[in-house]
Amino acid sequence: MPNLSLTTWSLHRNLGPLRWTQWDDERKEHVTRVEEQPEKLSLLELPAVLRDKGFTTMEICHFHFKDTSSSYLQELREAIQQAGMRFYTLLADYGDITNPDETRREADMEWLQRWIDIASAAGAERIRIIGGDADPGDAEALKLAASQLQRLIDYATDKQVRIVTENFHAMTSTADNCLALLDACGNQLGYNGRWCARWNYSGCPGCSAKLR
Repeated sequence: MPNLSLTTWSLHRNLGPLRWTQWDDERKEHVTRVEEQPEKLSLLELPAVLRDKGFTTMEICHFHFKDTSSSYLQELREAIQQAGMRFYTLLADYGDITNPDETRREADMEWLQRWIDIASAAGAERIRIIGGDADPGDAEALKLAASQLQRLIDYATDKQVRIVTENFHAMTSTADNCLALLDACGNQLGYNGRWCARWNYSGCPGCSAKLR
């Protein structure tokens, strides 16, 4: 039986301020830019509302977390469980695992590891990792993307969180690259196919058979 799921991006004008992660090149560190918006519905209230609307699973974008303290993550986990929902995926909408600047790249990897910890604490089954912003024709960057994803898979193994990627951003904008990453990481890497304007259907050509 299919599950009806909703991502918080669909409600992003209703869930309060957006907390965008950015790289400060001068300071060589991450900063958070807050985009103010009204909070018509809190993240803690959302699971029950979705349940009442007939949804069974949910995805949460990282920038919708107003707090990542242990106590807040436990509250969120309990709110999802009490509503009978599944926290299917935490969408990490930042991070370039193929950045040529090693300092930036390693900082982004540490950032992603922290969000794997957050996903685990909040009860997320998966975390979506962007496959990289490098040119899709760069063979060495593709190898780097595969090795970086494997590092994150290894990190997440004992945290009960599955790593998935998506045909999103430059590196995974081609079917060949999506398939190459899946082949390199094996069944440990999940894949989420999104609507592809180039081919006018969901998922890149050739990838649909390997959705995980």
